[in-house]
Amino acid sequence: MGLRCGTLVTNVRTMAPATQSRVLLVEDYADAREMYAEYLARAGFKIIEAADGEEGLNTALEAVPDLIVLDIGLPKIDGLTVARRLRAEAATARVPIIALSANTLLHFAPLALEAGCSVAMSKPCLPEELLLAIRGLLETG
Repeated sequence: MGLRCGTLVTNVRTMAPATQSRVLLVEDYADAREMYAEYLARAGFKIIEAADGEEGLNTALEAVPDLIVLDIGLPKIDGLTVARRLRAEAATARVPIIALSANTLLHFAPLALEAGCSVAMSKPCLPEELLLAIRGLLETG
């Protein structure tokens, strides 16, 4: 499913706790990573961070998070390759992956889904929209 982040505003304090689900956030842009990490932590998630594709892949295989937020334009190993490798490993084959990309071309979402991502979202993405996508994936298991 391809989603475009919109203007939905939600008060994170009124949302149900996330029961400490572990979310791996793989984003090379430090400001975006910090913003998403802080927002999701306040929503009750335990955040694990990685700054490039290689670190994200290794961290995912070691920590096996409940969900992965994966930027597609990453240094060292691009996000699509990371997603494919995670899908090939038994431990991470079923972990939901949300792909984020500043590439708004129409082919981004199908490529992300083909690589094994559960959802594709365009950046800039409001933290509230990302939170809704995360909760939706974790609730549907």
